[in-house]
Amino acid sequence: MNQDFLVPSVLTVSQLNQTVSACLDDHLDPMWISGEISSFTQAASGHCYFVLKDDRAAVRAVMFRSKAMGLSFRPRTGAQVEVLAQATLYQAKGEFQLVVQQMRPAGRGDLYAEFERIKSKLQQEGLLDASRKRLLPRLPQRLGIITSLQAAALQDVLTTLKRRAPHLDIYLYPALVQGTNAAASMMEALAQAMSRRDVDVLLLVRGGGSMEDLWCFNDEALARLIAACELPIISGVGHETDFTIADFVADVRAPTPTAAAELVTEPIFALRQRLQDYAQTIPNRMRRLLDYKAMTLDSQAGRLLSPKQLLGQALQSLRFAQSHLQQSIEHFLLQKNHSLQWQQKQIQYLQPSLEQAQQRLTSLEQRLQQLRQQALTQTQGLLEGQKQTLNYLGQRLQHHMRYAHQWHTESLQTLRRQLQALSPNAVLQRGYAIVYDEQGQVVTEAQRLAPEQRLRLQLQDAQRWVTVDN
Repeated sequence: MNQDFLVPSVLTVSQLNQTVSACLDDHLDPMWISGEISSFTQAASGHCYFVLKDDRAAVRAVMFRSKAMGLSFRPRTGAQVEVLAQATLYQAKGEFQLVVQQMRPAGRGDLYAEFERIKSKLQQEGLLDASRKRLLPRLPQRLGIITSLQAAALQDVLTTLKRRAPHLDIYLYPALVQGTNAAASMMEALAQAMSRRDVDVLLLVRGGGSMEDLWCFNDEALARLIAACELPIISGVGHETDFTIADFVADVRAPTPTAAAELVTEPIFALRQRLQDYAQTIPNRMRRLLDYKAMTLDSQAGRLLSPKQLLGQALQSLRFAQSHLQQSIEHFLLQKNHSLQWQQKQIQYLQPSLEQAQQRLTSLEQRLQQLRQQALTQTQGLLEGQKQTLNYLGQRLQHHMRYAHQWHTESLQTLRRQLQALSPNAVLQRGYAIVYDEQGQVVTEAQRLAPEQRLRLQLQDAQRWVTVDN
């Protein structure tokens, strides 16, 4: 026996498990193993736990989140797969297990190997980095679609666009989306869209199919042209579980063609919904405002004497003067038996009164005319003032609406910057690391560590295994 593995005659269970784990780590390299997935589960942490079996044996396996995120398909119970795994011992329970580093469906090893080669090459060149991806236009007006004219996905996309954003101008760039000439056809359509610059954003879409059917979307030359395109590109290829190289280099990946159409029209759809809400609320608010102003106008009008009321008062004064004159005449007739001298004096006395009454009547008519004109002038001035007030309030309402929209937009941008600042990836980029134990649990206290315990460090760009010395 190798001297490095000499052990005391009596071992504790933990010492035994530690010794066996060291033997496995030192004597077995990672190897490709084929089998059927059983009892597959994916924890909330992102780690995948399952059993790999054949018709004669089974072994437990774990694929940590960092590796599972790179899968180009979704594992499931019953699937035949090939895994690149390290045989280890889970020391806490003494269970033999596989730590899976890569996984691919069985029988497609060459295609998946080529897929991983192209993906790794483009990733090393930085074409998959999120920092180089372009932002989608907030309110696109012209939309380009690269796909086959006979594809069912095209009808799904057009139906979704007509329902959510019927005002969009649609430009079709026909291309083959399956077969040996499909990649060259899509590159020609993409080059045409880049040279014409008719659109604000491009959709590259195709319906579901097998990996062989979708292989044209893994073409390296097509991927490089997508990455070099100055127009934002949304890739909507296959179903939600399908991944292609075009998805990784595109600015945005949508799980399906319909989802791509919904994604590009989401800001427009939300804006239309908001405008519909405004179209319902603003008339109600304006109606309530006009009702309130009408009540105010009625209240103010009640305090003014209408021309009819002024005319009534003048007519009442006139009738009073006429009645008084009539009484004076009747009184004069009753005294007609008086002496002629007295009558003459009486006539001389009454003559000035009659003239004064006539002057009073004329004065009242002039005053009535003045009051009528004054009332009309006041009414027109009040109506003009109310109209100016309504115009002012309308301008204030538009100003407050613009201010509220700007305020909410700035608040959203501030929250987005705060969210990016609090991202764990941002913390890792500043030189920090996350420490995991072999079970994938985060280590936050040194008291939990033991000598010779293996730990996994999550750095910004990779993971590394370390061992506690003391």
